[in-house]
Parts: sequence; C-alpha cells; structure tokens
Amino acid sequence: MSGAIPDLSLYNFYKSQDSVVLNNLQDTIEEASTGYKLLNIAQNPGDTQQVINLKKEIVLLSTYSQNAFSASNVLTTTTSVLGNLYDYLQTVNTDVVAAANEATYNSTQLINMGQSIYSILDLTLSKANEKFGDNYLFGGSSLSIQPFAADFSYQASTTDFYTQISTSYQVPTYLNGQNVFGLNIQTTSTSYNSYTQSFSGPGELIIHYGTNVYQINYNNTPYEWDWNAGLSSTNAPLGVSGTISLSMVTASTTNVYNISYSSTDTLSTLLNKISTSTGGDFKASILHNLDNTYGIEISPSTNNLSATYSLYDSNSLYKLDQTPSNLLELSNYINNVFSGTLQAFIRQNSNSTFSLEIAGKDVAKPLNIIDLNQYVSSSFKQESVFSVLKQTADRLSLGLPTIDNELGANMVISSQSFNSLTSPIGVNGTLEIRISSSTIPIDYTANMSLIDVANLINKASNGAAYADFVQNQNGTYSLEISSMLASQSLTATDVVNGAFSQFNNNQIPNGSYIFNVQRALDQISYANAQVGSYIQNIQTQDNVLTNTTTVATTELANYQDASVPNVLTDYSQYQLAYESLMNLIANQKNLTILKYI
Repeated sequence: MSGAIPDLSLYNFYKSQDSVVLNNLQDTIEEASTGYKLLNIAQNPGDTQQVINLKKEIVLLSTYSQNAFSASNVLTTTTSVLGNLYDYLQTVNTDVVAAANEATYNSTQLINMGQSIYSILDLTLSKANEKFGDNYLFGGSSLSIQPFAADFSYQASTTDFYTQISTSYQVPTYLNGQNVFGLNIQTTSTSYNSYTQSFSGPGELIIHYGTNVYQINYNNTPYEWDWNAGLSSTNAPLGVSGTISLSMVTASTTNVYNISYSSTDTLSTLLNKISTSTGGDFKASILHNLDNTYGIEISPSTNNLSATYSLYDSNSLYKLDQTPSNLLELSNYINNVFSGTLQAFIRQNSNSTFSLEIAGKDVAKPLNIIDLNQYVSSSFKQESVFSVLKQTADRLSLGLPTIDNELGANMVISSQSFNSLTSPIGVNGTLEIRISSSTIPIDYTANMSLIDVANLINKASNGAAYADFVQNQNGTYSLEISSMLASQSLTATDVVNGAFSQFNNNQIPNGSYIFNVQRALDQISYANAQVGSYIQNIQTQDNVLTNTTTVATTELANYQDASVPNVLTDYSQYQLAYESLMNLIANQKNLTILKYI
C-alpha cells in the first residue's frame, strides 16, 4: 500500500483542478450568455456595492435631466410671453411720449389713445394669467391659483416654485407674478387738492431701497430746529441745563417765550414744556433716529406766511433744518438730496387731485416706504404694470396730455446758493416776481437771511406765490419760488444782479406718466433677462448632467459588463485546460486509485 498515498494525493489534485477549471468554464459561459461580469454578491462584494451605487446615481441623474427638460420648456414659454408683453408696452411708450405735447394731438386723438391702452391692458392681464399645462406661469408655488384677479390684484403665492436639477442647484420655474409685474414705484394713498397744501403735522418717512435705509423728516412748516440729543430713550435725562428762547413776530405782535430746562429733565418733559408754554405758536415732537436714539424737533405750529419765527438756545444745541412741508417741497427735496438714487414726481390724478410718487432709479432694487406718523400719507402703495397702464389710459381718455404743461413753468430756483439759511446774504437788491400779468417787487437788504427774504416774498405776494428753500447736493441752499395755482405762470428776476444773480425756470416734477410706462417696459425687460439667465443656467447644468451620466455609465460598465472578446478567449483557454487535464488523467493508467472508481 506504499503507492496508495501518492496516488490519492495526485487524484485529489486532479479533482481540485477539475473543479476549478469547470467553475471557470461555467462562469465564462454564463458571462457570455448574460453579458454581466458580476453574477452574485459573493463573487465580489466591493464591486457589487459600487454597481448598486452607480445605478442609483444614474437613476437620480436621469430624474434631474428630466426636471431640467421640463423646467426649460416652462421658462421658454415664459420668456415668449414676456417678449409679447414687451412689444405691447413699446407701443404704449411711443404713444405716451407723443401724447405729452398738447399741440400735437387734439383731445379726440388723446381719447382714442386711451381706449387703445385699455385694450392693451386687457391683453396684458390675459398674458399674465397664462398657463403651461395645468399650472399658471406667474402663480408662483401655488401653481393652480390664478395669479391676477379682474381688478389686477395679485392673489397667488408670493414665492417662486423651484425645480431641482442637481443636488446643489434648483431653478425658479413658476414665477411669483407680484415680483414680475410689480414696480419699484410707491405712491401716496392720500391725495391733495394742491401740491402746496401743507401736511397735517411733523413726522418721518423711512425709505427702504435695496439694502439702504433713508430717513426724511417733514413738517407742516418749511423749517424746524433739531437737537439730535442721541439719548437712548425719551425718558433719559438731558444731561445739560439751559434756556430756549422762541419768538414769533408779525406786523402787529411780537411773542417771546423763554423755556428753562435742567440736566435732570427728560425729552418728554422738555417736549411738554414747549407744548404748554408757547401759547400755541410753537410745537415740539420727538426725533427718532435710525440708530434708535432720540432727540427733539421744534417748529412753528402753523405755516403762517406773514410771521417770522426764531429760536435761540443758550447751549447752541439746535440746528435749523429745511423740512419739506408739502408735496412740492418734498418732491424737490428728494430729487436734490437723493439725486441718482431716488426720483420723485407730483402726479395729477384724473380727478384733478395730486399725489406724491417716489421711484428707485435702479429697476432691480426693491422699494418700500413707511410714513411713521402718517401725516404725508396713511400708507404708500406699490405700483404695477397694470396700475400704470390703467392710470395712463384713464388720463388720456379724458383728453388730457401725459404731461400737464400748466405744471411745467411755475417754479424758479436761484442760481446763487448760500451756506446757511440764517446768515446774512450780504448784498442789497430787488427781486421782481411776475405771476401771470401781475408783478411783485421785493426789496431785500444785505443783513437779511434766506429765511427773511422768503418771509418777505410770502407776505408781499398775499398768497399768490410761495417762497421756500431747496437744499442742494453739496449742502448749500437756494431760494425757490412757485406760484400757488397750477394755472399761473411765474418768473423771477434779480433786477440789480444782487444776491440771487438769476433764477432758472424749473419744472414741477410731473412727468410720472411717461416715467411709469418706461419703468414698466424696463421691468418686463429685466424680468425677461432673469428668465433668460435661468434658461442658460439649465443648459449649463444639463451639460454637466450629460457628462456626469456618461462617466457613471462607463464606470458601471467597467464594473458590471462582460467583455465578449475576453470572455471568448477565457472560454477557449479554460476549455483547453479542461481537455488537457482529462487527457492527463486518462494517461495515468497505473494510478492504483483508478481501480476503485
């Protein structure tokens, strides 16, 4: 039996090799028949997990690609609609600019223009309510709610609907119509019978424009004295003692009020002293600054054009400031101080009343205005493409031009400016103010201030003219004179070329109808450009998706797919090996173990 062990070992070797070769041969046959390299998890767990991950990734990429295709179709429809609206508004813009000149078109032609704009307004509303499939293009994330009602109010979602087109990027697809058709123009909800009608009292406008916040103090008198005390609350102690002397002088009376204050008094205490100790001639109010500190402002109680007012403080705490007191002054103040940022207009409404309109210069920056005290207006309302078209159509349908020429030539501003409202002007002279056919001579002296000259004009004109000051961008002041009635023309001449040199005619800013239609045109163009950028982003992202999918598919094939030429080669090799093994076994005829199998 000494040869049995070698025989058994050799037999086991042949048997194991037979199993290996047969398994390999079977695997290659299965690879050739299925086309897959990995046939079960146990074969290669790591590669199998990679295959599972790659398949998941390819499915997700396919979903993103379908989303991108769908979003692109929606936005392509949106840009087509906005393009149509832009064409409509271009037609309106051409008509509105032409309609500014009464000499070019008669009232019948203007009325016909107005009716044409009403038709375009209807088309605009229809386009704004268009759908893509079952969803409204401009309904935002509410999708199925009609965005605009018959009265043009927005009733859908105020957020865009987004489509996910990659793990890190989603694209606005159904847009918030309020943003698309809303304009960064705000108008007073309160209207006035005259643009020189005084506000009801003092207050503050807070203007949010883009990321900036502006504060404008106004009053019902054209100037006030401010002390920006910088106190943390209205009940904080003043920290200083002194005396305020207030005076009001008319042709027949002189009233002087001396008010003492101590360092332990608060702003509230001082305000109460002024309000109760000045016989109703002066009023005080709290000055609330943007940094949440507090001060106090003092002003005449009424805009008495025949009175001269003054303030003296023993500590020289108070600064005399120009304060807009009516629509004309406020619009001029905004246009001078915030030139290049904001633009203000006085709009004559269809019922002959006047409103103040404030617009941002940059179409892309949002605008919001709050009247803290509501003496200018109870609120400010945002204009839209629809409201602008309707207001313009309303005006033209009355046979009125888009610019009222009567509002254009009744205000003049001195070319000479001054560093202070209260310092002497330094030169004697005579002004001739001509209102329609009447001439008002004004003799001024070198020791008068701008305020004195303005008071002199207001007294002498007996309500026909109104003198005020405009603050220039460099901080200086100019004299401004306007006629109290829109129908009265006005000119002013410094006949001896004295302190004021000459006066420049200036239009009351009433070109709101032309500006608003142009802004509506700009807004639609801006919105369409945004949509175009979304489409471009989708195309860029879709290219990334395509490339990523190709890489993932190739990688999956490397892990999973069998190579037919390699499989056939392996099959031939394994088959040859198997046959060689069988031949080898058959040639071992002396193997003792063969006798027993």
